[in-house]
Amino acid sequence: MAANAGQQEQEQQQEQQQPRLRKRLAVVFAVVFCCVLLSASLGYLRVFSSSNISQLGSHDESHRRQNRRAKSQRVHAREMKKEHHEHTASHEWVGNEATTKPITTTTTTTTTTTTVVDVASSASEPSTSCTVEDHLLGASTEKRKQLFGDKTKKYCGDDDGSVATCLHRRVGYPESMCIAKNVRVDGEKFRRWISTPVENANHNTGYYPKQTVPRGVLTAPCENGEINLPREMFGKGGQEVFVEGFAVGRNDCEGGRNVSEPVYVLAHSYGMFNPWHELEQVVHIYGTMLALDLPTDPRINGRLIIFDAPGHDNIPQTFLPVYHPLVERFFGNRPFQSMRDFLQNDECVKFSKLAFLPHGGTSPLSRSISSRQTCSPSPLMSAFVKDFLDSVPEVRDVMSTKIVIVERGSESHRKHTHLGYGDFLEELKRSDEYNKDVVSVINFGKEGLGILEQIKIARSAKVLIGEHGAALTHALWMRPGTKLVEITDTFRCHCYDNIAEWRQLDYVKESRKGVSLRMWLWKEIKSFTNTPDG
Repeated sequence: MAANAGQQEQEQQQEQQQPRLRKRLAVVFAVVFCCVLLSASLGYLRVFSSSNISQLGSHDESHRRQNRRAKSQRVHAREMKKEHHEHTASHEWVGNEATTKPITTTTTTTTTTTTVVDVASSASEPSTSCTVEDHLLGASTEKRKQLFGDKTKKYCGDDDGSVATCLHRRVGYPESMCIAKNVRVDGEKFRRWISTPVENANHNTGYYPKQTVPRGVLTAPCENGEINLPREMFGKGGQEVFVEGFAVGRNDCEGGRNVSEPVYVLAHSYGMFNPWHELEQVVHIYGTMLALDLPTDPRINGRLIIFDAPGHDNIPQTFLPVYHPLVERFFGNRPFQSMRDFLQNDECVKFSKLAFLPHGGTSPLSRSISSRQTCSPSPLMSAFVKDFLDSVPEVRDVMSTKIVIVERGSESHRKHTHLGYGDFLEELKRSDEYNKDVVSVINFGKEGLGILEQIKIARSAKVLIGEHGAALTHALWMRPGTKLVEITDTFRCHCYDNIAEWRQLDYVKESRKGVSLRMWLWKEIKSFTNTPDG
């Protein structure tokens, strides 16, 4: 009896567990079914989205697009005429310089009154929002003297004019922009130093880091017989060459050369092959010219010398591989050399003006990437763009008429990282909308496309679109009032929104992905192009 009772109790428990088991199986089945359904839906969506975006919508929408296209042609013509009028009316020409008038510009979100400057002179006054010293280097000479007068120190002066003058600053890092007059370079001592083996080289040129420049490579007499340079105020680059290599001594050069033009000393060359980082070094060259009141006219502004190059055959392509054609034009087509090549076998050379540049990695561009800047327009960047473009008028005078879209080539280590952007470019190339006279898809890294041609393309852009990357550095050369679209969904730096601020560009940060991004990009194309729908 007891055994039967136990068996009955066990059967009852099994019967009670069966409904619960069935419920669990039903839940598992439902989850699996939903996953399969979701996967199938996503697969269908991918197939659907791969078709040309212009096929989305009904036939009625197609007719409405044609009507909007005809209207946009009329609007675009009016805008081009208005832009030309505003660009002309916003400048009062005095000699070769321009002063500006305020004009009203409208964006999709707000209406603001700004001063649009495309050819601002180096004497243009800063806007009230420009409180960062870096950008005030581009202010007028009188303004710079007010700002930096107490930071400018003179060392080692005597009756024959031998003097060293430095603008000392510390903006995160020590930075000194120095000029030494009537300085003797000891050729024998220099060659002995530059010929020694490089230790711990970690650079693709095999020259950096190198042991410190020996004392006495640079000499000049001092009225009090000594010079005390505050080492803590000097960082890397040309400024280190000066603080380590300068000593009180002779400045006569019997049988040697006398160089009367200004010579700019670059060392620890920085950021090679990257348009953004290499530009930092170029901006430092120009900032030093302004800080020391040296000429920025290509006819008289001197030459550039790489002090610590061991003697490469091709100095420009090695030490400024991206920007050397532009820099050489800015220096009046005088090629820059290594100090070793410039000295040749001379025992000494006397320089009338020897300017020492800070390291590129401490430039205004570098210091601005972690925070949004409000300096608009930037006196420094406006003057920099004007003076460099004045040396290449065939680039300066290109008009902004296109929408330029940046494509990364197979040589890029990142290719296209933003979902949907690469697919959009392929669709655009196959589409009737791809009128190369109006829309350009450009790979700036393409072999054989030099920096002057790249700047020309950026200069032609009324709208520049691209993923976050160094190619957007070229937005610096765009005309004020044009548009920059940076496609990114993560924060890396404020590099390009700051460029837009400094140069008064209409800036858009776009984070859409996939189909949404492609639809938005097609809308941008269709709102700009003059070609009818296909």
